[in-house]
Amino acid sequence: MTKTRNLADLGGGFIQAGTGAQQRTVESKLQDVVSVLDFIPESQHAAIKAGTSTYDATADIQAAIDAAQGTLLIADNLRITSTLTLRSNLNVKIISGGVITWDGVAGGTVITNPTDSVMVSTSFECDGGFIDMVDAGIGMRLYSAQYCKFDLEFTGDSTTSTAVWIESGATSLTGSLTGTTNIVSNVFNRILHQNQCGTLLKIIGVNDAFGGIITLNTFRFMRAGFAAVGGVLISGWADTNVFPDAINIRLNGDNSVGIKFDDQATVYENKFFQVSIGAYSSYVGRIGAYIGALTRENNIDKLFIDGDLDAEGGNLVVDPTTKGYRVQIAKLGTDILDTRVRFRDQRGFSFNSENEPILLATDTATSYRLRADQGIVAICSDNGDVTSLVWVRATGGLASRILFGSSFLEVTTGPLTGTTGNPVRFTVSVDSVDRMIYFENRTGANVKFSYAVLGGFTL
Repeated sequence: MTKTRNLADLGGGFIQAGTGAQQRTVESKLQDVVSVLDFIPESQHAAIKAGTSTYDATADIQAAIDAAQGTLLIADNLRITSTLTLRSNLNVKIISGGVITWDGVAGGTVITNPTDSVMVSTSFECDGGFIDMVDAGIGMRLYSAQYCKFDLEFTGDSTTSTAVWIESGATSLTGSLTGTTNIVSNVFNRILHQNQCGTLLKIIGVNDAFGGIITLNTFRFMRAGFAAVGGVLISGWADTNVFPDAINIRLNGDNSVGIKFDDQATVYENKFFQVSIGAYSSYVGRIGAYIGALTRENNIDKLFIDGDLDAEGGNLVVDPTTKGYRVQIAKLGTDILDTRVRFRDQRGFSFNSENEPILLATDTATSYRLRADQGIVAICSDNGDVTSLVWVRATGGLASRILFGSSFLEVTTGPLTGTTGNPVRFTVSVDSVDRMIYFENRTGANVKFSYAVLGGFTL
């Protein structure tokens, strides 16, 4: 058989309907959409279509990725044994019936992109199909990507795997926001894992000069059927990323964390709209959301806990040195919806009552970081004698003063240990060394209270 590359030479050709449409060769038209089967030996097609193939299609799929000029379709279950590498200006769709199945070494990576260049304007969509990670360690690992679009769905069971790992490179390429290894302005429409994973999404920025920042990305719908380690981890140089739609994470591992803002000042201005955490069964140390040390202005508009993690690690755990955050919690315990808000801004105002108020047993003390050099502390308690306004100053001449309150309340300076103040008193204190505000209960009974601090000014 003689191969004819230009079917228009046979009097064929193709003209699209509509005024102004131009004639093209049939070959050119067919290349608008490319099937990965075009790169797999025809002798393998029947078994692939029947679902009985054991053929290793890694090299064939990679050849299709490297060569495709139009949309690359994957419509069959294809087995791979090593990592596939994406490139710029690529459009891949796994449509209904299509599966990329990992059959490589345990802990391997299914899909990645180059580490020595910026991947730009690529689209990878699971449009009815999915990626079966099996025992792979990472479903998709992205290094430098800009203006790309992803729609990802995974299956497979592993308590240590990561579905999507985004880690910017550390070497600056040209020194501008979009010319370096920064991960900028990408859209993730879906990240779904239908079965068991370790972590659904890791975001880790690695800064070197102006490169390595993860910023201005959008992450929409996300779900982890089960997450043994955590839902979303944000670490390193990662800021101004937005999660505008629903996220659903079911935690099923000891010490797992739904949303974690890691302990770094370079994690800031990341915003979640709605996060739902499934807290079922009995585990140890699970946390709904963790806001780490030195982080700044990371927000969760609504954190819904289906259950109650306060008996474990906590519904919300906030490091006292964080410099700003806002979280609204709605927790569903015994059929009661309990909604509270907690926030702290960088000017020194904080509000602490997102969970149950602080319960302080008699002859015990607790302490919290004072966000400003001085300020007014408003205390609200189930004991009316403790309800008060207190002025404190932690620097420039340590001092404290009662503005409003009964004789039941005392103020002092320096650390409190639980038995420092006078008996039958509730004592408030500040310390200039550790910049902490202390509350001590020596009333002879438990005291439940909440407090707010308005700081940053001089009386």
